[in-house]
Parts: sequence; structure tokens; C-alpha cells
Amino acid sequence: MMSYEDEMKLLKEYETYEIEKAYEKLEEIIKNLKIPKKIYRYRPLNIFTIDELINKHVFLSSPDIDDIFDTNIVSNGEIAEGELAILHITKESRNRNNKANEDYKSFTNLLENLNNKLRENIRIACFTESNVNVPMWQYYAERHTGICIEYSINLEKLVNNKNIFFLPVIYTDDYNQYFPCNLVRDEKNKLLSIICSVLKMGDWKFEKEWRLIAFKDANLEKNPYVNLEINAICFGIETPQSIKNVIKGLINEKILLYEMKKELTGLEMHELR
Repeated sequence: MMSYEDEMKLLKEYETYEIEKAYEKLEEIIKNLKIPKKIYRYRPLNIFTIDELINKHVFLSSPDIDDIFDTNIVSNGEIAEGELAILHITKESRNRNNKANEDYKSFTNLLENLNNKLRENIRIACFTESNVNVPMWQYYAERHTGICIEYSINLEKLVNNKNIFFLPVIYTDDYNQYFPCNLVRDEKNKLLSIICSVLKMGDWKFEKEWRLIAFKDANLEKNPYVNLEINAICFGIETPQSIKNVIKGLINEKILLYEMKKELTGLEMHELR
């Protein structure tokens, strides 16, 4: 059986006129995914997090995320197929003459404009497979003072919405394996947007990230949220007791509460009620 990464590479093979087959393949990939039983989201303590807890929804943000290459077509300098190849100039060539340098500027401008258009089409919410990830507590939960929310993902419900996709991130330093170069002329192409949204450089592999990707429509513009069931909330080792008390009063009693403890073996989760 092929891995998820290998199956996603196959989407690159579809030409523009075969785009419906590509979507069929993508739907097949999504339906066969093994989603973790528990999925998590690290959050700082602010009014936006409180709003998400009260309303049991997750905000879908524009893709202005921490990785500067996130949700972008990235060339490693070896594109040799499709329409991008017409403008592509290697780094070595552009250093030899002004014409090549101008062509390279045209190439990078094309990519930049395409990236901007692709990013305008989507909103994203980020999740992870682990609630004991020390760097993520540090970066995304304000140095262990925030919370980590555990959600249930109803894949069948999400898949039935043709504008929403839930996929794991692929960590790679060779983006060219995945980009369908013959499709880049269409900035509204969902396949290209999805592929851009699930690729990240290998440096981020520690995040074990999954992404909920939603394509903008009139409804999403007015209400950029998706409803998800909260199973549990875990407080960081530095979360103030006063904040714990406030959150306890906001949530349903069925939601389990935990707190992280710093142990010699690492972070450990302890139930509060």
C-alpha cells in the first residue's frame, strides 16, 4: 500500500483536462486517511480563545502563518517541466548575464503573484497529533501559560462539504515532487491550493501537523468558523489558577480538564476532575 505522501505525489501527474480525475483521487485519499483518535490545538489565553471555547468553534484564519514559505509554491531551482519551465532560469545562468537576470525576475514575479492569488482563496486552522510537545507549548500556548484543546474530528461530515478538507502536513525539502506544474496557470484551482497548504519544510516536522483547509465562499466570508466538538482542555504548567477557574465556569461539565506537570520523564498530564 502506498503512503499518503506517495499518493499525493501522483496528483502531480494530472493535466488540466483531467482535473476531475485528480479531485476523485484526492477524495479517495481523504476517505482512506487514518485520522488520529485525538487531535489537538495549542492556544494562548486571549478573547479569541475564550470565544472559541464558549461557542465550540474554531476560527479559520488567512494563511499568514509562522513559516514564511507556508502556503506557497516554492521552487528549489530545478523546475524542468510544465509552464513554469518556460520562464525558469537557474541561479547559475542569471549570474552570467543581464538578460538571464531579467528573466529570473519575471519568473519570481510570476510565482509571487500566483502565490498571493492562491492564498486569497483559502482559510486554514492548524492542529497537531500531540499534546505534550514542549516547543509547541512554548510557541503557541504563550510559554506554557495557555491551554491545549482536544477535539473530535467528524471526517464524514467534513468530507461531505466540498469546500472543506482535513489533511496531514507533508514535510519535505523538495516541493517539486508535488507541484502539478501544468496547472499553475489557474490560480483558482483547488488542487494547487490544497497541495500548497499541506507542504512544509522538514524543519517543522516536530509539529506533526494536520490542517483543516476551507475554500472561501459567501458564507465563510461572513462566518469564518467551523464547529468542532471539544473533548478536553489541558492547562499549561504555568497557567494561572484564576484562569483555570474562569474556564471551568465557561465550559460544559462533560469536557474533561487536565493540567500539565513538569516531571523528570518530561511533560505529564494529570486529570483535574
